[in-house]
Amino acid sequence: MFNRAIVIGGSMAGKFAAKALSTSFKEVIILDVGEKWDGKASRKRVPQSDHPHVLLKGGEKAIEELFPTL
Repeated sequence: MFNRAIVIGGSMAGKFAAKALSTSFKEVIILDVGEKWDGKASRKRVPQSDHPHVLLKGGEKAIEELFPTL
């Protein structure tokens, strides 16, 4: 078994992938480009960020409450 997994992309999908991998790996590293997103403006290099169907900051907070170690 390996000790480390690397997830490329820190989107919600990347965070969920990291959470799933955390049960099988001792360490999970998330690599993401750019600075931390504050949720107040569109993310650079994410073409779908302006669409109304994206998960908003409130949804992200709710998920973090469900999965505190995410």
